[in-house]
Amino acid sequence: MSIRREVAEGIRDYKTAGLAEIFVLCEILMVSVVAGRWANRTWWPEGEWWVGAWVFIVCLLLLFVPVTCLIMTVVFGLACGVAGWMIGDYLFENLGASVVIAIISGVLGLMINMVGCPRFTSKRLAQEFIDKL
Repeated sequence: MSIRREVAEGIRDYKTAGLAEIFVLCEILMVSVVAGRWANRTWWPEGEWWVGAWVFIVCLLLLFVPVTCLIMTVVFGLACGVAGWMIGDYLFENLGASVVIAIISGVLGLMINMVGCPRFTSKRLAQEFIDKL
């Protein structure tokens, strides 16, 4: 393989991992907003931004622990599948379409999270997880 090709692949991988990292951070932001809104409606009125801020900080800290980062990767991938199911059900009101969209979005979400999370944790652990799948 030529040096030019290796450099081009390295740049492409760097850009892809950067976008995946932003996707993971946006997922964490969405989780913290949902947790804050849920806390406001159920058990802590007038305190939603505190709960959301703490959930955001804790999730960011958990990204740097390899095992919890891997767990968050799987959970966020499943959440993408659930979101795909809801979108398919809302748009088409058909079970088959919902299942197909859920599978596609779940696999894509898992792939994006597997690319984005190793930037925070060890690539060895993520590679071992991919090999076991």
